[in-house]
Amino acid sequence: MTKYLWIGVNTIALIIALTIWFGYESATLRYLCLGLNAISFVLALPATVTIIPVAFAANYYLDVNALSVGGIYFNTFLLLGLGGVQHFLIANLSKPVEATMQRIGI
Repeated sequence: MTKYLWIGVNTIALIIALTIWFGYESATLRYLCLGLNAISFVLALPATVTIIPVAFAANYYLDVNALSVGGIYFNTFLLLGLGGVQHFLIANLSKPVEATMQRIGI
């Protein structure tokens, strides 16, 4: 269930980030994309805890503020990557290969 919510939220956030990229920048779009990034952070929470030190390192070394347009791109694509790894790679690896219960033909 959360996988489908995560896909919807990130699709909308990616569309808004691309809209900002093509020159339709406004404060409302930036705050909307930041809000969607916060929702995406919560929906992919175990994997996205690693974004906190990465965001601090990007702010320190690359001078990318999380509230700027560059920070919005950085956070959106990083959340997309981390959530994708969690929901599609790790979740599929943790599922059992065969059924846990087998039918007995009596």
